Amino acid sequence: MTVCEYRDKFTQLSRYCPNEVENDEDKQDHFVEGLNDGLSYIMSNVKYASFQEMVDRALVLEIKCRKMEDKKRKYNSSQQQAGASRPRYNNQQGSQSRPTYQSSNQGQQ
Repeated sequence: MTVCEYRDKFTQLSRYCPNEVENDEDKQDHFVEGLNDGLSYIMSNVKYASFQEMVDRALVLEIKCRKMEDKKRKYNSSQQQAGASRPRYNNQQGSQSRPTYQSSNQGQQ
């Protein structure tokens, strides 16, 4: 669920329990608790002047987190592709075959 979707759902549900979100600080506390773990962790140590300021910051952080995840995903996929194109050394113990050498006398008749 995106922050926008969560904000809308939070606003809708807060109408059913107005005493839980009657002041701005309580509203902020409850909102942060419902964010995904990454955003909740980032935002939990900051006090915002208003609920709207906090929501705006959550939207910005969500975009930044997505960009970081996309970069990480692209980097990992490029590393896997580079690894797949390198030749691999396959040393199988027990079934090693040694090259047979032919002496120069045996091949000529």
